[in-house]
Amino acid sequence: MTKEQWIRHLESVSGLLRPSDENGAMSDDWKRAYAIHKANDPKCTECAARRRTKRAAANAKAIRQTYADCGMRRVRGALGGVYYE
Repeated sequence: MTKEQWIRHLESVSGLLRPSDENGAMSDDWKRAYAIHKANDPKCTECAARRRTKRAAANAKAIRQTYADCGMRRVRGALGGVYYE
């Protein structure tokens, strides 16, 4: 789930607009609404999907940075695969 989809989910659940919106809520109210949502529905499938996406992106970033620190470059093969050399 993308960040935009998750923000729309939280807007619909909480009834608040995101803080970056022109008429949006204050960031403290937004965080409080998210905390209440987490407490009321700890197994929310949309929020779990966002956590999975965030975790996977962080892991991919760490792996790419590790290879870059070792002096390897990420390249695409002729058949579309990704490898490091």
